Amino acid sequence: MLLETSPLGSNAVVVMVRAEQLDAGTAPAFREAAVGLDAGRKYVVLDLCAVRFVDSSGLSGLLALQRHLFSRNARLIVCGLTRAVQALFELMQVERLIEIFDTRESAALHLATLVDE
Repeated sequence: MLLETSPLGSNAVVVMVRAEQLDAGTAPAFREAAVGLDAGRKYVVLDLCAVRFVDSSGLSGLLALQRHLFSRNARLIVCGLTRAVQALFELMQVERLIEIFDTRESAALHLATLVDE
């Protein structure tokens, strides 16, 4: 699983998922690679613009990451959803657990408003 990270200010990191599918075949590698992504930062912005398909295993991996970050007092923010992935997220009501933004830029603008949260 190829994950590219880049800092976003001092309290956030952007993680670009470089895989077209987040499914039973890739979810274990995603879970392994996702450990420690926050590196002590308060926010992880997961950019899924390259991901075209997510199944229940992939969704489980995302929710596991969210729980892991929550346990470390960090938050997961997701952006860049394709229509298919967005439809799944809406069906499963993922937005009730994870903040979702259309673009990385809109997520960054939101984070800029969270000065000391």
